[in-house]
Amino acid sequence: MDDADLPYDVIKTILYMCVVSSAHRLSALECVAPRVGFCKWTPEQQAHALVTEYVPGRILVRAIKHGKKEVARVIWNDLWDEDDPLAMNHGSDALRLAVEEGQLDMVTMLLSGAHPVRPTSSHLADAVARDNLDMVRQLRSGAHPARADCPVSCPLHSAVVRGNLEMVQELRAGVYPALACANDSHVLALAAGWNPALLEMVQALRTGPNPARADGQDSMALVRAARCGHTAVVQQLLTGEHPARADAQNNDALIKAATEGHTEVVQVLLSASVHPARADARDSLALIRAAERGHTEVVRLLLSASEHPARANAGASLALIRAAEGGYAEMVRLMLSAREHPARADARDSLALIRAAERGHTEVVQLLQSALGID
Repeated sequence: MDDADLPYDVIKTILYMCVVSSAHRLSALECVAPRVGFCKWTPEQQAHALVTEYVPGRILVRAIKHGKKEVARVIWNDLWDEDDPLAMNHGSDALRLAVEEGQLDMVTMLLSGAHPVRPTSSHLADAVARDNLDMVRQLRSGAHPARADCPVSCPLHSAVVRGNLEMVQELRAGVYPALACANDSHVLALAAGWNPALLEMVQALRTGPNPARADGQDSMALVRAARCGHTAVVQQLLTGEHPARADAQNNDALIKAATEGHTEVVQVLLSASVHPARADARDSLALIRAAERGHTEVVRLLLSASEHPARANAGASLALIRAAEGGYAEMVRLMLSAREHPARADARDSLALIRAAERGHTEVVQLLQSALGID
């Protein structure tokens, strides 16, 4: 017989005997055990339950764990001992189990009544990890809503990792909204790496109370979005309050975009006042990476955006060598023609010619021979 078939008064009487009548506690527990899961306990655990004064909490946790909802309701509504020193622990454990088991009705019960359980950010994080939006909303309502602004369990971080936009929007609203700036640019960087269709997630993190800042020291979000080729996300991060910096001192995003060949992203970053042709090793790296990967259009953009495209610094020469090694004839032609004096050969052009010849790139060899004046 299922416990649902037992009359309410019968369940209440049996449990009441368990709790208040020590003389009949053993027989009562033996009777109710199959219905609350005590049969799974070891003899030692059963003995401990008989002598302790905290039986209601233990039965409640077991009842929820084994889906005995009628038993749980009787304990909660009629037999719960609010003065029990362990009542808070048992209540929290019961709520955690109800969240894990997806028992929304049990969660609702535990959050209501004369002595509701106070949900914590840990309970909230468990619900978020299970993508249970209804559970999250229930935990965040009531007289004592779970706080989403706790950086310890960080439910917002979990929602972003799972790519759950609706969950992120829920956590960023209401009472005690999650702090998008709690981990500075970290949570924003996670969002920026998702599919560009989740641009709304980045927007949700950058608006509202305590928004995430895109101008962190390392601009992780901008770098990740640039590497993934999310043009719309890059544009979003470069605008609004506390925009990401895309200056010559913070060129990682441009380097990543150039390396992966994301032409549109490179164009957006260049228009945001990035100076790729300044004669330092860091800025030259974008050109070198694009050259060795064969991204001709990216190289064209970097050269055309340069204030001094003819400057034959070490970086530009190394980029030419990489293009020659790869046999990218069009790119080599582009680099040679971008010089202020196309016919004037650089000393390092000889090395580029040697590398191209070693690899059998005939067309590149001919271009470099012409630049060097070799017949």
